Amino acid sequence: QQGARNLRFTTALRMNATYPYILPNVTLPTQPPVEVLDAGFRDNFGLKSATRFVHVFRDWIQENTSGVVIVIVRAFGRSRNFGSDEKKGVLDGIFNPLEIAFKVMSLQDYEHDNNLGFLYDLVGIENLEIVRFTYHPSEQLKDSPISFYITERERQDILHAIHQPSAQASFQRLQDLLKTK
Repeated sequence: QQGARNLRFTTALRMNATYPYILPNVTLPTQPPVEVLDAGFRDNFGLKSATRFVHVFRDWIQENTSGVVIVIVRAFGRSRNFGSDEKKGVLDGIFNPLEIAFKVMSLQDYEHDNNLGFLYDLVGIENLEIVRFTYHPSEQLKDSPISFYITERERQDILHAIHQPSAQASFQRLQDLLKTK
């Protein structure tokens, strides 16, 4: 009725890559118009969806499983400071898109913690395991790439990160949990 069959797949993919000030939101030509925002803007790790799932199926989970394992994959740790500590004016804050984006990430971390707390309440601390994988760049890179294009060196660094001791420890923990649970 509103032309949904005319939506190209590549357009739908692009619509899922919106971010404030960096990539504009998409407004669908419907009546009324619908503004589309990347789901990662609100729930970059999918934890909100996982929390809702556990909430809906908690009785079944408790009756039929030995617990819940949440795997969290991050490009960098939470304590990372992207902005400077110097005082800025209002206009500096408004027109600095990267700083805004990273403040959104801090807000996501806060929501993430709330969701984890709710999950612990839902299934109990003894029935919830969290396994974290965090990318740590090599000494040559020093920093995680944040770009739509990564160089071959950055790509190789990401591929080799799986062999880092922290990643191997997380893999081993996940394997152990899946064997015992």
